[in-house]
Amino acid sequence: MAEDIQDYSIVRASAENIGDLSRLFKESRDLEISIDYLKRKYDTSYTGKSYFAHFAYASDGSPAAFFCLFPCFVRINGEKILAGQSADIITHKDHQRKGLFGILGKATEELAKSEGMNYLFAFPNSNSFPGFSRSLNWHHTGNFRLYIFPANGIPLYRILHKLKLGFFYKVWKKIILQFYKPKEDGFTGADFSTHKNVCWRDNSFMSYKKYNNSFVCQLDGFKVWAKIDGSLIVGDISALVNNSTSIISEISKLCRKLGIDTFQIEVTEGSYYDKILTNDYSFTEGVPIVFKNLDNTNEKLSLTYSGADADVF
Repeated sequence: MAEDIQDYSIVRASAENIGDLSRLFKESRDLEISIDYLKRKYDTSYTGKSYFAHFAYASDGSPAAFFCLFPCFVRINGEKILAGQSADIITHKDHQRKGLFGILGKATEELAKSEGMNYLFAFPNSNSFPGFSRSLNWHHTGNFRLYIFPANGIPLYRILHKLKLGFFYKVWKKIILQFYKPKEDGFTGADFSTHKNVCWRDNSFMSYKKYNNSFVCQLDGFKVWAKIDGSLIVGDISALVNNSTSIISEISKLCRKLGIDTFQIEVTEGSYYDKILTNDYSFTEGVPIVFKNLDNTNEKLSLTYSGADADVF
C-alpha cells in the first residue's frame, strides 16, 4: 500500500523493492551493498514477521529515504517478546531536511504496533540519533562501551587487503578457524544467564545472523562470537570468566593466529563483561542506545546488549 505525503509516496518495503535500498546506499554514501546481501539480512522469517520498513519515493520514482525495524525477540522479566531493532536509516542527500525521517519512522511504528511489536530499540549513528530523540521521542538509555586492545601480531589482514589480495586472506582465515571450532552448536553469551532483560538467543537467531560472516570460536574456557572488519570485533563472550587477563590473553592469541593486530570488545554499561573489564582497562564511548515502548511511551527500560546485537555485526 502506498500513501502520498506532499511530493513523496510512502511504500512498505518488500523482497521486490528492497534493491532500492542498495541504490540509496550507493547514491548517498557511495557504499556498494549487494541486493543478495540485503535479501538475506531482511529475511527475518525465523520470527514469523518480515519487512517492517518503508521507503519514501520521489515524484520521479527514485528512492528518497528508508526507515526499518528488524523483527527480533527480547527477553523481558523472563518472557520472550517480539521486538524491533531499527537500522539502515538513510535519506538521500537530495531529499534531506524534508521531514522524511519522522514521516517514515511514524509509519513504521504504526505498522509495528498493529502487529504486536511494541518494544523497539536502536543503536543510531550521529546522523540519525537526533531524529530518534526529537522526531520520534525515543529514550536515550546509554551508550556502548568499546574496550580496544593491541594484539601485537603480524597484520596479515591489513597487508593482504592493501595489496588487494583479500581472497588469500579468506583462505587463511578459513584454515585457522578450523582449529577453533566449538564442539557444540549454539551461543547464548554471559548476559543471557545473568540479566533479565536481554536480546533473545537461540539456534534460529544464530542461523539468521550468518548473513554478516560472523563466527564462533572455542578458546580456553570460553567462546567468542566475532567478525573481522579491519580488526577483530568481539560481539559477545560466553561463560562467566572472571579473570580479565585470561580473556585478553586468549583473544590476543587468536588474533595473532588470524593475522589481526587489534581487537575490540563491545558491551553496555553494567553488563557482565563490562564489570570484569572496567576494573583493569579503560574504554571509549561508542554509539548511543535508544529505546521506545509503543504501549508505554514513558517507559525507559534498559536492556543489556552486546555488540553482537547490532545489525552490522
